[in-house]
Amino acid sequence: MRPGSSTDPEVSEVTVVLAGLEITITARPQRREGVQFASRASSTVTAPVVSGTWRAPTILGSDPVDQHLISLALLANGPTDYSALPLDFLDHLLGRLRSSHREWTGKARVGRAFKAGVAARLRLSGEITDARVEGIPFRNSYYICLQSEAYPEGFWTCNYGIYIRSVSTSSGDFEPISISHSFATRAESEAYLVGSGRPWPIHLQ
Repeated sequence: MRPGSSTDPEVSEVTVVLAGLEITITARPQRREGVQFASRASSTVTAPVVSGTWRAPTILGSDPVDQHLISLALLANGPTDYSALPLDFLDHLLGRLRSSHREWTGKARVGRAFKAGVAARLRLSGEITDARVEGIPFRNSYYICLQSEAYPEGFWTCNYGIYIRSVSTSSGDFEPISISHSFATRAESEAYLVGSGRPWPIHLQ
């Protein structure tokens, strides 16, 4: 029993340290109306802090994008359609998009970015799609690449020079393998990544 543990003679406690994880298991017999029930074990796991770049994991079952939503997104065209997409799970991004533009509201911009991500998702899975999203009257600041020759797992940057060098051929054309998009804000970039089913890639600066 480790220091500071309960002194109750009916309490058994074991602490195990394994590969940086500390696991404590406590068993306490319980009685109810004179009948002793089997011990229950409770555990506390403390994970070590690992330095480095954190990447959001892709967890099976956590993807909010299903085939119906993909179909709706691909059919959407223009700010009215984008605003009507059922993207409640992206509502937290709306407060970060402020614009006085009458048509391209925050909801329309999130929907547009999401559609671009869905098109990227299909390309990443090997499907051919001619889905396009129109340009909008905002200056791009975020460049999100999901795949290129030099970066198969993609990258993101706010530096246009780095972006264009990393997705272009020697002749200046986009690499056929490259899948990327640019956005004015981080919020739209996040909507794009959700649509694509990918976490944030590495950051180049």
